[in-house]
Amino acid sequence: MDSIPLGIPDAVHLVFDGTHFWTLGWYLRRLYEVDTNGEVLAICDLPGRVPFSFAGGLAVERTHIWYAEATIGATTLHRLTPR
Repeated sequence: MDSIPLGIPDAVHLVFDGTHFWTLGWYLRRLYEVDTNGEVLAICDLPGRVPFSFAGGLAVERTHIWYAEATIGATTLHRLTPR
């Protein structure tokens, strides 16, 4: 067993794309790209911003990251393309 300390204050929903980890900021509403040593490589603001929405999930599909923005009664899937 091993662990990697992250300097991300509110990380939630971790996925791995085969090279890097991706995680969401629950409160700050950001997407973080992290290498296998725990170094944050990129920070992006998440799309959406519906009042009272929250991060509902994260998935990797080849060259895209899918982010679920959940609200009461509905969820919106955002397809993101990292550069």
